[in-house]
Amino acid sequence: FLEWVEGFLASQIYPGAPFEREGMVLELYFGLLTAWHRTTHGGLLDLGLKKHLASPLRRRALLSCLASPWERAQNLAHASLSLLPEPEEKVKKGDDQQEEKEQAREKNRNKTVPAAQIMARELMVWGSRLAHRSRAREAGAGALVFRLAFAQFARKPPHLRLDLPPFATTILSTASTAPMELSPTSSEWDASLYWLQTLSNGLAEKLARIKAA
Repeated sequence: FLEWVEGFLASQIYPGAPFEREGMVLELYFGLLTAWHRTTHGGLLDLGLKKHLASPLRRRALLSCLASPWERAQNLAHASLSLLPEPEEKVKKGDDQQEEKEQAREKNRNKTVPAAQIMARELMVWGSRLAHRSRAREAGAGALVFRLAFAQFARKPPHLRLDLPPFATTILSTASTAPMELSPTSSEWDASLYWLQTLSNGLAEKLARIKAA
């Protein structure tokens, strides 16, 4: 029954939904996530929901709500994303279809990129795009995306160094081609200081562009 409820609520989260529907569904979904989080972290049953909550489709649906025109929906989506399970899968790099180059293929197969780094990179690019918008609602959504990335990937392991993409990349390129390597640090403290320095440098660059315009 809980799996059906979760699936039904997730199917109602989509861009352009009326505020009444979006607000009610996000309230219920956040309540379900809160109950699941307390149950699993309290050592009780998993309730069979983790396989659904860890789905990229759920994350994308909630991420789309961060750009909602309603502040309440943005805050509920942000709170719900903070409770989702951590990504565990890894994405492999390299061309495994070149049968004639067995050694090179084996070498590439061993190179893996943690899914957390890929997701963090995409969030940073998307958040930067929103933050560069002139509308306060979209810029605020960009700030929420940054908060989410910091809470999920800097404060928690692997404590990534979160970088802002170059301005040209933010405006023109896609997240998947962003030239960023978000390497892990040794502690939450190091990652937090690095992020503060990154924000400071990004703000200085933004002010310099405004003065030069």
